[in-house]
Amino acid sequence: MKHLILLIFLFIDILYLPAQEAFVINHYDVKMHINRDAVIEVTETIDLTFTEERHGIIRSIPYKYYASRGGEALRPFRSENDEIKIFLTNIDVENWEYELSKDDYYEYVKIGSADEYVNGKQHYVIRYKVYNAINFFEDHSELYWNTIGQDWNTQIENASFDLTWDDNLPYASQPVFFVATGGYGSMAQNADLKFTDRRSFSGKTNAVLQANEGMTIGFTFPKDFLLQTPIPPSVMAEKFYFKNQELNIKILKNGVAK
Repeated sequence: MKHLILLIFLFIDILYLPAQEAFVINHYDVKMHINRDAVIEVTETIDLTFTEERHGIIRSIPYKYYASRGGEALRPFRSENDEIKIFLTNIDVENWEYELSKDDYYEYVKIGSADEYVNGKQHYVIRYKVYNAINFFEDHSELYWNTIGQDWNTQIENASFDLTWDDNLPYASQPVFFVATGGYGSMAQNADLKFTDRRSFSGKTNAVLQANEGMTIGFTFPKDFLLQTPIPPSVMAEKFYFKNQELNIKILKNGVAK
């Protein structure tokens, strides 16, 4: 059984701790499906209770972070502090107005209306696709993913995740998996895990996540189980243009272009 050989933590530069949010998250569920071509389809369901009137919430999704070495059986792959970039597409929020914006490290999903306030219990469902999140090595591939980031400055009473993929894992494979809960860099394991049907990996917390605590999971796949396919240019580039384009048109005698 191999150890996960790349530990990735979100790069968080905190100059100060902001005031705690005016809501408590009652249940945070994350469903992730990895397609054969290593694209991840994510659905986040957030049930929370506002303690004061607010317009809504802001979901901060990191798309740029740094590799970090850790563990006992690492071999060189990325240098520490190598920048890693993922690509987020198809962001959508069910039954709510929302706006998208980004800075150098985060994509922000601002959910709610500037003309309306909400209070009490609310239900949010956020969907998006992720490219370039799978790490490929000579003998396996792996996912190392912050299912619940440490950016929520409030309690999360319960959190759960469900990771699925297209095909059953071969019976001969011995996947390595783990969960880490707590603050940045924590390796606490306050969660119950389930891996039984060779087509899914799931878990749920067994302790409250305090403000700025999250949950990270890792899972390995056998070689060639996932395909390392090129990222489409339309996904990688916010703006792109054709540097050269050649167009040949032949006009027939009857005036028809061919």
